[in-house]
Amino acid sequence: MLKSFQKLGCSTGIPIPERGVTSLIISDDQYDIMLDCGEGNYLKWKQAKYDWQKLKYIFITHMHPDHAGGLVPLIFYRNILRIESKLTIYGPPNLKKYLMDSFKHQGLNLKFELEIHNIQNHKNIELENGITVSSVELIHKIPCLGYKFKD
Repeated sequence: MLKSFQKLGCSTGIPIPERGVTSLIISDDQYDIMLDCGEGNYLKWKQAKYDWQKLKYIFITHMHPDHAGGLVPLIFYRNILRIESKLTIYGPPNLKKYLMDSFKHQGLNLKFELEIHNIQNHKNIELENGITVSSVELIHKIPCLGYKFKD
């Protein structure tokens, strides 16, 4: 059952010390879901005292850096800290290639299970504890998705 949500950032485009770029944490009793992971969201996430073991899902709306630019660093830090729990990411069709290319060019060999899904192949997703996620295409400069979380 969804119990809370917290904005990690709500700025547009460029993070500033007082306000990070767009990111939201949605919490269930057993796990957390991150919606978008722009530059600097890792620090906001740590300041809010979230636990690596509880971060189970990440949903990316689109590939602009203020929404996806912090994803590779977050995965890199998770790997360095040897967090072994599985992480599942949903996002635009080009997200998997972007991440795989980044890992290859940076020499990152993951020590945990990472699933990356093209949201176009998963219009309605059922997460654990009866939480469902549906997506819809939005109008933006590049392909963009909106997500609806329901329990």
